[in-house]
Parts: sequence; structure tokens; C-alpha cells
Amino acid sequence: MQDEILKHTKKIYKTAKNPNHTFREKTTEIIIEIFIIVFAVTLSIWLHGWSEHRHQQAEAKEFLMDVKADLIKDISKMNNEKLHLLTAIKDYDTLKYLSKQHIDSIKNQAVNFHIITRKMNNGNYEGYKSSGKIGYIENDELKSLILDYYQENMPPLEDVEKSYNERIYALIELLGLSNNLKDAIIQPIVKSKLNLNRQTAVSLIEGYEENILLAKEINLMINKIKN
Repeated sequence: MQDEILKHTKKIYKTAKNPNHTFREKTTEIIIEIFIIVFAVTLSIWLHGWSEHRHQQAEAKEFLMDVKADLIKDISKMNNEKLHLLTAIKDYDTLKYLSKQHIDSIKNQAVNFHIITRKMNNGNYEGYKSSGKIGYIENDELKSLILDYYQENMPPLEDVEKSYNERIYALIELLGLSNNLKDAIIQPIVKSKLNLNRQTAVSLIEGYEENILLAKEINLMINKIKN
């Protein structure tokens, strides 16, 4: 491109210096050469922009395919945690309403508490975000939903999971300090902690359900993107 511009620039110079051409002829030829240069530069800029845009959209599509795969994993993990927490809630309810008479009739009382081990698959998102390429996603609604999922919804959910696990560990420690597990279970402080854990488990299930729906909505929009 630079060679072409240089060639036409030299032609303009030669035309301007040509003593055999009239002023009108020189002007006409110079205008034509300038038009050729402007057209060539404009076309070059357009082609470069078009090529860059195609490259950006290819990167965006690859990212969205990675996000889709990550969300499928997230959905599976959240559904798995939901099942564990639903079982835990039943166990909390059983322990919560145990009385002295009930506990004495039980020969062996096993206490099993579920520890949440779910980890969000956000490596692809964090890498793409740190590269500053989120803007490559042209569908504003899809981009907004992805940002909501990773930045607004999931971090608070992870905080609640962490808090839930800490309460489980504290309850296990409290029960472990007792010489008599049956007597410990019916103590008011233990029942209060069981009730708090139950409420947190319910909140987590609601959070999982909300984010599962959001993840499915994002994947549905990704599926609609044309090849």
C-alpha cells in the first residue's frame, strides 16, 4: 500500500512539473491521482477494520463456547449441591425436633453434615475479562447476563457457601467437645445452630435455582448465535 501511494504521489509531482500539459490538464490529472490515493487508503482502512472485526468476533465466539461449557459444569455442580442440601435439611429437621424422650429411644444417633465443595468454573471468564475483550461480544443483552452471572450473582453465593461451611465446622466442633452426643444434640445452643444452618441451606438452594436458570438462559442465547 505504501508503494502504491508513493507511486501515485510521484506521478502527481511529475504531472505538476510537466511543461507540456496545460494548467487544466495538470489539475485534472492531479485530482484523479489524489482520488486514487484517497480511495486506496480508505479501502485499506476498511479492509483492515473488517479483518480485525472478523478476528474479534472469532475470539468472542470461542470465548462464548468456553463459557457455555463452563456453565454446563456449574449447573451440574449446583444441582448436585442442591440434592445434598435437601437431604441435609431433612436431617436438620429430624435433629431439631428431637426431645429427651425421643433421643433416649434411639440406640445410635449418627450426625452427618454436608460440606460444600463446589468450585465455580470461571477461569475462561476471568482470562477474557482481564484481556479487556468483553466488549467484543456484540449482543449487549448476552454480555450483560454474563457479567451479572460472574460478577453480581456468583460471588455472593460463594460467600454464603463459605459461611455455611464455617457454621458446619463450628457445629461439628461443638458436638465433638461433648462426652454425650445425644445430650448435646438436644441442647438449646445446638438446636439454634441447627436452625440457622437449615435457614442458610434453604437460602443456598434458592440461590442455586436462580443461578441455574440464569446459566441456562445464557447458554440458550449462545446457542442462537449464527455461525
